[in-house]
Amino acid sequence: MDIIEAINTRKSIRGFKSDPVSKDVLTRILESACKAPSVMNTQPSEFIVVTGDVLNRLKAAIVDKLNKKKPMHPDHEVVSWSNDSIYRNRQIELAKKIFELMDIPREDKKKRAA
Repeated sequence: MDIIEAINTRKSIRGFKSDPVSKDVLTRILESACKAPSVMNTQPSEFIVVTGDVLNRLKAAIVDKLNKKKPMHPDHEVVSWSNDSIYRNRQIELAKKIFELMDIPREDKKKRAA
């Protein structure tokens, strides 16, 4: 597969399965990730793979923090579009349409978060 084919056939899926990923697949992904370009040749990536009970505890802790609205304190700040950005406006309009198609009213914050 060449780069153009890879770009044209890629897709984003945000509905995740609970099936475990094999060690072979993880190894291949991490080997490829190590070869990815980085900003100004800084090689900032670090990878940690967790499975089993550690993964389950981590997921539960993240969900608990989100439900309690506790700040996450990430190692880096997530950069977002400014409120007056055309991209932010597109993001909001798309979200409104998606929630409308899913019959989720704007005031139903619990369903929107889910």
